[in-house]
Amino acid sequence: MTITAPIYRLTCRCGAAVTVTPGQAGGVARCPACGGGVDVPRLRDLTAVAQAQPAAGGAGRGSWGRCQAGLFLGLVITVVAAAAALLVPRLEIGGPALIPDEAMIRAVVESSDLQTILQVWAGLRDSGVDRGAMPEELRLQRVAGMAGWISGLCWAVGGLGGLLALASGLACLTSAAGQSARGKPA
Repeated sequence: MTITAPIYRLTCRCGAAVTVTPGQAGGVARCPACGGGVDVPRLRDLTAVAQAQPAAGGAGRGSWGRCQAGLFLGLVITVVAAAAALLVPRLEIGGPALIPDEAMIRAVVESSDLQTILQVWAGLRDSGVDRGAMPEELRLQRVAGMAGWISGLCWAVGGLGGLLALASGLACLTSAAGQSARGKPA
């Protein structure tokens, strides 16, 4: 288990934030923005400053920077868009299909007289097996095509959200690496 020292945030004359640790108490810290010296109060005064200005690793966790907000927003967009892309094709948009199934066909055949069945059979034989699509089938094809298009759009939005999250995450990592490199004493 690693124990880390608290980090305190001071403000330079130029307005930039300077992070210091208790080990720097009573000394001078360099400003990462202007390079000027910032007097670090004694340890007992440093804790009073920390109460007035939240430390970077402590009480200030409630404030987000742009990269954290972008990361969160990108992840939310990705998750919502992926869920929508997976759900849209499964929705019965336009109502249930009215295409007859085998049980419906059997019921109609059993309730029809033999003469009608022979006439229908002869009509099918003479017209060939290939028949045009019924209006309900055409409607269902259009609905399925639209659902596929909406699903594809959701995947695209989810991909953009993922790119936003990735870019924001990299920005956060780069920013954190830069701050830790500047915060090390020379």
